[in-house]
Amino acid sequence: MSTVVLIGIQARLGSTRFPGKVLESLGDKPVLDHVILSAKSSLGYINEYSNRTNIRARLCLLVPETERHVYQQKIHVLKGPENNVLARYKKAMDYYKCDYIIRLTADCPLVPPYLITKIIYAGVKGGYDYFSNVDLLCRTYPDGFDVEFVSRKALSWVETHPQTTVQHKEHVTLLIRELCPTEELKMGTVLGYLDLSSLKISLDLKEDLLDIQQRYTSLGKKLTLAQSLYGVQNVQRF
Repeated sequence: MSTVVLIGIQARLGSTRFPGKVLESLGDKPVLDHVILSAKSSLGYINEYSNRTNIRARLCLLVPETERHVYQQKIHVLKGPENNVLARYKKAMDYYKCDYIIRLTADCPLVPPYLITKIIYAGVKGGYDYFSNVDLLCRTYPDGFDVEFVSRKALSWVETHPQTTVQHKEHVTLLIRELCPTEELKMGTVLGYLDLSSLKISLDLKEDLLDIQQRYTSLGKKLTLAQSLYGVQNVQRF
């Protein structure tokens, strides 16, 4: 019996600080499409080797019920209450009958596929209920490389504890990090080899967009140069 992990991308157009931000252009495609393509890359890798690892991945977009946008990328869309993100995640886990869910957000367009894949493998192998690289006290990854691995048990724990603030309702895993004792859930964190936590490459405000666009353009130029020097087939990204 395979372990099923759902990669769930949380998105909405009605951001109060920057409405429609996930549809802003980044290169030749919207911000959201970059997140979807990273998730699809991870999905493809995991499923290609599922016979060896006994892990299968699925992918969906989790949006509010009021969402009317038609997405360019082919992806299954599940809708749920706008003000109850937890309900969206629970609905997705039940729909896909998955054991775990990966929480990605649509405002992190530069999140690398390898990081999603590594956290899935480590989360399943370690039997974690909550495993991520976002703990503010000890994070080393940039703000914008956020990946969270969550079990059914962890979501049930959140459901039985009051989500008292707007932040708790919007950021469904925040309550776990703030209040859950480690004896109730098996929890772990991911650290890199350099502290890059001061970098912000997530899209919260309009001024963030220009910075992300500049970084993306610079990276594109280096990618083009590398491919011209070494050949497309000899340039890898991880």
